[in-house]
Amino acid sequence: MFDLDAPITTVKEDQEGLNRNNFAENLAKNINNHYNQGEVNECLVIGLMGEWGDGKTSVLNLTQKHLKEINSEIEIVNFHPWLYSSYNQLIHLFFEDLINSITGDDLKDELRKYSLKLDKLSLTKTIISETLGSFSNSLKNVFEEFAPKNSEEKTLNQLKNSINEELVNHKVLCIIDDIDRLTKEEISEMFRLLKII
Repeated sequence: MFDLDAPITTVKEDQEGLNRNNFAENLAKNINNHYNQGEVNECLVIGLMGEWGDGKTSVLNLTQKHLKEINSEIEIVNFHPWLYSSYNQLIHLFFEDLINSITGDDLKDELRKYSLKLDKLSLTKTIISETLGSFSNSLKNVFEEFAPKNSEEKTLNQLKNSINEELVNHKVLCIIDDIDRLTKEEISEMFRLLKII
């Protein structure tokens, strides 16, 4: 007889094993309480830590199940960063998952624009950096002086402000699982992504 090493998805499966349901249900209630604090538009970050195989994904699955039962207005985004191979792809995949998980055409449109601007800005910086690597420092400084900076960033800030205004009407929970599968460099890129959003 073989046991599958797969995360559980139901309360019944949990009762037959490690009994994490109470923790998951309390976590769901606390997350819901955060979203029901009125006009507060603050981010909440929760870290679920444990060794590989401890059942972190099982807890997340049960928490999502309870959240959907408690508050169907919460829009849940599941993101798996280990599926990407570059920083640009990480940005693209995250925003793709976010756009597919939320409601509201205006918000989706703003998020698409923001994602495209980030892709474009990141690609431009990469090309300039690689091209300038072969130039002397003095020539590099001159080239960077003329490279577009502020206009692109202002556009990003305007889009970000517009997205923040739209998000006031949304309760979005982003679950980032399997960070322990990433290398140190990939974890660093993951946190860079979180910083820009």
